[in-house]
Amino acid sequence: MSISKYIESLQARGQYWFSYQMLVAETDKSQKAVERSLSRLREHGTIASPRRGFYIIVPPEYRAAGCLPATWFIDDLMKFSNEHYYVALLSAAELYGATHHHPQELQVIGERSLRPLECGRVRIRFFAKRYIEKTPTTSHKVRTGYMRISTPEATALDLVRYSFELGGLDSVAVVIAELSETMKPRELIKAAECVELSVVQRLGFILDKTPRRSLSDPLSKWLLQQRPRLVLLSTDRSPDQSQINERWRLKVNDDIELEA
Repeated sequence: MSISKYIESLQARGQYWFSYQMLVAETDKSQKAVERSLSRLREHGTIASPRRGFYIIVPPEYRAAGCLPATWFIDDLMKFSNEHYYVALLSAAELYGATHHHPQELQVIGERSLRPLECGRVRIRFFAKRYIEKTPTTSHKVRTGYMRISTPEATALDLVRYSFELGGLDSVAVVIAELSETMKPRELIKAAECVELSVVQRLGFILDKTPRRSLSDPLSKWLLQQRPRLVLLSTDRSPDQSQINERWRLKVNDDIELEA
């Protein structure tokens, strides 16, 4: 089978990726012939390679962007790389309808720190987190199959955990307020059991600024049973003249306001 025919056969059955090893095995071509064909196809924009040895097929309608949407191949890419992952933070929030901030990248949490990946105009940004298998996730349908995505509750907690890299607590608080409409009290406590208590404390403070007391009241009750230590609301602000919030065991040293 020729390389072009092989690529056509993949696309015909809805698969938009292949590996170098797959190509060599299926076409029985020499290494030199394979590399020559791959180089020509990349020049024509027919394929792109976001990671060494991993190739995606780019249909004509996406060639101006130089790549498929990241959601089409993130699951296959991470399986190819043997990496656990889930789509998270602003990218996950947007999929749940929290669209206040439209991320210009796909935000993904994995077990180790990875460099950002760029493919044409498409960018994937990775965040590291230990024991990610404990984080509640769900399958989300995409054009080419499914990808892992954090639940709304886990997404909110992650937004607080990584807020320093996302513009600060003020920035993520607006997204969390939108996201709270899809969150459930029992699932929130389940997700809270998988993160540091300080993250729960800060999230609870933000939730108190929304109308969802049905979320924040059970969470506060659970939190106080864990006997958390007193922590700062904002770690990058001075603790001077901070007020104590006993409900969340916080030194409130920042004024977080939700935009109208």
